[in-house]
Amino acid sequence: VSTARQRNARFVRSLQSAQNSEDDQTSMLLHADPLLETVYHAIIRVYSRAGRIDDALFLFDSLRKYLHPLGKAPSAFAYDVVIHGLGRHKRFDEARAYWDDLSNNLSSFPSAHLYSTMMRVLVESGDPVSCVLLAGEMSARGMEPSVHTSIVLVYAMGQTADHAGASELFLKTEEKLRKRRQRLDRIDDPSSYLREKEH
Repeated sequence: VSTARQRNARFVRSLQSAQNSEDDQTSMLLHADPLLETVYHAIIRVYSRAGRIDDALFLFDSLRKYLHPLGKAPSAFAYDVVIHGLGRHKRFDEARAYWDDLSNNLSSFPSAHLYSTMMRVLVESGDPVSCVLLAGEMSARGMEPSVHTSIVLVYAMGQTADHAGASELFLKTEEKLRKRRQRLDRIDDPSSYLREKEH
């Protein structure tokens, strides 16, 4: 009986064997049906989450190769998945290389979520200085880190001896969490809206 691991391995081998002979055909299919790119995104994510990061990278690089003749690059979502996966597997230099490739190939700036992913990778790699610098770049582009990333950034600022900055960000994050809790409480208690109108 074939196991899921064996079926996955056969699938990746079939892609590898077909890669050279079907490049043009796959590029045409991606051009004709953009949903095929979404299928690639889904399986890249599946492999990354399953710990099969090399298979995920193979699929990502294949997708990048197929999209190149169309003047396109993989989506920010696909980059996010592989950078996050590389960070989880402590392959920090490769994560940085994909971030640099992303910065050079995306037609727009990375999303706030992508910035957050890379900032977490930088902290985990022991480079809080680069994390703080990236946070500054993110802020200059009008984006704010998520609550979870703010916690990582507080740690990074502490590591770089920016204790005042860490304290200020901690207070802002705490206030953000308090307001979120208040919004959730109002959703849980529909009568709160009526009480607010009475006042």
